Amino acid sequence: MAYPVQDDPTKVFGRRVLAALIDGLLIMVPAIILVTSQFEYLDTDVLEVDPQVFCDRYIEDPGGMCLNTDDIDGRVYFSEGVPGAGTAFFWVANPLLLVLLQGLAGWTPGKLVTGIRTVGEDGRVPGIGRAAVRWLLWIADGFPYFLPLVGFIVGLTTVGHRRVGDMVAKTFVVRASAMGSPI
Repeated sequence: MAYPVQDDPTKVFGRRVLAALIDGLLIMVPAIILVTSQFEYLDTDVLEVDPQVFCDRYIEDPGGMCLNTDDIDGRVYFSEGVPGAGTAFFWVANPLLLVLLQGLAGWTPGKLVTGIRTVGEDGRVPGIGRAAVRWLLWIADGFPYFLPLVGFIVGLTTVGHRRVGDMVAKTFVVRASAMGSPI
């Protein structure tokens, strides 16, 4: 008698990476647009000093931001203080998507598009507490912060393809069709 082979519902690592990229873009693109919309610019040919010296002096002011793009478009972009709208958007959208929505529904927009869900060990939505733990542990999973290698390597090499945040929160990321079944 042949027994059916049980397919591992957590073998969705490629989709997890794509979902994270989609969610990251949904948060970062509007934040960057809001930040840069508050920048002013000057053409470098009207500056009385070298563009880098201008930026160095401007940044010395408390909270001043300056970007020297002289070799790209011949300008320096600057803003007084940290652009609040972009920063506020980032810190509101991040927990809304990655904690509240994922905790209550089991998905983020990226996970919804890629057909995967976040679940607890019982196969149900993780809840806000577990989603918050997963989100907070991006501090470990996201290291080094320019490229989240810890989460990537741990997710590739562990049983259940879990990153550190999943292990601590006792969650799994599975195909959408596996939601509702214990893992």
